[in-house]
Amino acid sequence: MAKNMTATSLKKLEQKLNQTENVVITDKYGDEHNIALSKDFRDSKVSKVALRYLKALQTLNKKTEIEDEDVVDTSQLLPVLIFQEFTNIPIPKELNVDQLIKLNYAFIDSYITAALFNEMGQENIDKISDFAKRASEGANGIGQNFGELALKAK
Repeated sequence: MAKNMTATSLKKLEQKLNQTENVVITDKYGDEHNIALSKDFRDSKVSKVALRYLKALQTLNKKTEIEDEDVVDTSQLLPVLIFQEFTNIPIPKELNVDQLIKLNYAFIDSYITAALFNEMGQENIDKISDFAKRASEGANGIGQNFGELALKAK
């Protein structure tokens, strides 16, 4: 029999949605890091990642001078946005695109990206990727903005 929705049941639901698991990852230098990783890659958080990525593309698209490197850098931005939303890594929300890209390269070069993606599991990575693909189907989607950015590159 169905139960009535109550403040207590909503609080329990929220607690389930916000559960994390602690994982230990090892970087390129053998240092271990404890990271709290979301257990549930909820649609609301996935959409936040896609929206932040889209905003980053739009920001770069407004530049009058775009280099090929800007296009490559932007394609590498998604992992840091995923970490920002689904881990306890202290990545400030107010970082600009260039700062996020620089931070992302540090994660990639120190093998943190590979280690975290391994812990996240392919199903969750696919969920984010699928959402991004769906978002790119819109007239102002990621794909169109990325294409426009590539065309502006020198």
